[in-house]
Amino acid sequence: MVSGALIGGFLVVASLAIDVCEDPCMLTSVHSDGTYSMQSASGEGRSTPVIDATIVGVLGQDIDGDGTPERVVVDDRESAFGSVTAVYFDVSLGEPYIAFQCQASTAEAVETECLDWYQSLTAQRAIEGADIIYSNTRQDGELGWETQYLAIPNWTSSIALTIANLNVDLHRERHANADTVETLADLKAALDLRELRALQFSIAD
Repeated sequence: MVSGALIGGFLVVASLAIDVCEDPCMLTSVHSDGTYSMQSASGEGRSTPVIDATIVGVLGQDIDGDGTPERVVVDDRESAFGSVTAVYFDVSLGEPYIAFQCQASTAEAVETECLDWYQSLTAQRAIEGADIIYSNTRQDGELGWETQYLAIPNWTSSIALTIANLNVDLHRERHANADTVETLADLKAALDLRELRALQFSIAD
């Protein structure tokens, strides 16, 4: 389990009062049905979609390099890649957006393994993946099992999230260069789209 010292800043069961809240102030709410989500501690503004899992630890890590550490919740969803799943919440605008989900071997390995995985989502690899899909589907007859259930879902998920990440970077830069209502709205729309892709991102077992 990730060190309990990291929990006090932003992990609170919904029925409890918050003791310490780091800026930007966020609250991870654990719901009665066993799901969890994140929202501003004020209770106003945006809340993320719920995740159906049990929290086993939390930490902070600036995985996308924007200067604001993501709030990272580690939960007990297992996969062929390991015993936990880490959910990265982007809080750079003062509201939470799910930015990335990563399957890791252990809670202790999240920071290293998830950073490596995130940094592998490059435009070059997206192009390579598109080429793999293209070459494996240019044939007569039924597609092979690996193509249908591994190559296509894995690469399409990876490509979509890569494009969503690049879209966020583009709109973040535009907003930094021209801080207007319009550029902020475009950035929030890009964060919304990335959240959708992050929720759908998975690597087939």
